[in-house]
Amino acid sequence: MSNKKNCCDEVEKYKVDAKREVGNRLTEIREKRNLTQLELICQFTTSPQTISGYSRWENGTSEPSVAFLKQLHESWGIDLNWLIAGDDSFVHDLPIEVKDAIKVLTDFKHSCIFRN
Repeated sequence: MSNKKNCCDEVEKYKVDAKREVGNRLTEIREKRNLTQLELICQFTTSPQTISGYSRWENGTSEPSVAFLKQLHESWGIDLNWLIAGDDSFVHDLPIEVKDAIKVLTDFKHSCIFRN
């Protein structure tokens, strides 16, 4: 039981870190354009719910919607791979060792999420 709890704790920590990193990159985009949070989000939506939620995206307590990410990409040419993963470019031909490591981690995560 202890190993499964540790696994889930690690997965949760990864999710929190990932949201924080996306938030940092959203802040970087906004600051490079010299916009306030309200000015940025109002360029993409008039939905009060989305407008009020934007600050939570930047501070990493919530995740932006796929629709918003798509708008950022289509309107401003933001590389979604960079925004989400922090990568400058996506590597299509990963070495076999990396593919094996990804499979092991995915299986481990799966066993944690779908434990009995």
